[in-house]
Amino acid sequence: MSKQATNQDLFGEKIHATVNDVLKHIDGLEFDDIKSCWPQRMVELYEVISIVLEKQSLSESENHQLSAILVKAIGEYFGGQSFYLPRNQKMERFMRDIAIYKEFTGDNIAELAKKYKVTHQTVYVAIAKQRDLRQKKLPLE
Repeated sequence: MSKQATNQDLFGEKIHATVNDVLKHIDGLEFDDIKSCWPQRMVELYEVISIVLEKQSLSESENHQLSAILVKAIGEYFGGQSFYLPRNQKMERFMRDIAIYKEFTGDNIAELAKKYKVTHQTVYVAIAKQRDLRQKKLPLE
């Protein structure tokens, strides 16, 4: 198969637009336009980011532009790499532990355990870890 034949799809020439090309003209593009330019995973990232940003009181134009900029940054940083992206469980636990630490008053272990649906021991461990991090001023891991 010739190089020219591999560069054509069923309906003619493939679209060759870089992320920078898309960002320069983002205000004039619809989501379907982006879908035709970007690889599937980048489109999926765009969709996830856009849905999250919808909850942030941004205009549709701001959401569209910021979503594309964030996908570009992720693509530039991770582009070409295979990596495992863990679920948010560890981050969610870490954020929960921060909340527990901030709400801890010295006598509300049972209340915190009930609120966060964890054991008393988990509350004690969360408070201890957060206290150590703050006292030692060490990196989070």
